[in-house]
Amino acid sequence: MGKKDGMEGGRGSVFSAYLAAMPEPTSGPADQDKYLPDSMKASTLLEQIGAERSWSTRDIERDVDILERNRLYTIRDLRVLSPQSWKEIQLLPLVKDLLRLSVNPEADKIKLKQDKKKAKKEKKKQKKQEKKLKMEKLSLKDKEGKKEGEDGGERAQKDGSDEATPSEEGLVTIHKLKKREESTSDDKDTSEDESSSSSSSSDTSTIDSEPELEAYTSKLSAGQPPLLKTPGNSALLPGPGRIQPMGNRIRVTAGNGTTYEVDRYCPHKYVDLATKVT
Repeated sequence: MGKKDGMEGGRGSVFSAYLAAMPEPTSGPADQDKYLPDSMKASTLLEQIGAERSWSTRDIERDVDILERNRLYTIRDLRVLSPQSWKEIQLLPLVKDLLRLSVNPEADKIKLKQDKKKAKKEKKKQKKQEKKLKMEKLSLKDKEGKKEGEDGGERAQKDGSDEATPSEEGLVTIHKLKKREESTSDDKDTSEDESSSSSSSSDTSTIDSEPELEAYTSKLSAGQPPLLKTPGNSALLPGPGRIQPMGNRIRVTAGNGTTYEVDRYCPHKYVDLATKVT
């Protein structure tokens, strides 16, 4: 019995020595968050965190000013903040996370990690959706551009065909007008010849008495050979001193019965010799 008790006592001393040799766990603000009183000043907690992480006094004072501007004076004020409210506070992300881990219970650490993962996943999903939407817009824009190009080509081709049709019709119309004008001109010349012939027949005595016409006729008789008269056409020719208009030419019968064919219009005074010489 004594031996057995000695063995058990030796075992207990060894276990006690092992426990005594183990290092004591360090406890930071995050491990003592459940023991922080609500009445503790938020500035005091922030100063402790800054001292453990070797932050500068200027940075700590700037963070304390931000807490006071948002009316966060005690630990209780920090604990009632929602995740959305924490986003509105203009503190660095590291400072926010350390404060939340210090004032919230241990169970909130898991929730905080889950919130971070969820926010990261949502952000990634949002970027993916934006990229997909952008690609759809570009694809739609390319399709619209191709459609406009095809429509423009068809419209240009249609306009070209429309312009070609009036052009051909215009040529046909111009040709018809030209033929009509030529026909009208021929009819006019014929009418003028007939009126000139009748006028010359009625004014024969007046023209015959013109000394200038006789001089012109004598000059022509000296410079041009006479036309041969045949028994067949002698009845068609006028008598001596008479004029027969023939378009731009006239036939003049001299006093001796010789017939000459000369220009109808005088080259010097530009008068119509078939009607009257001025």
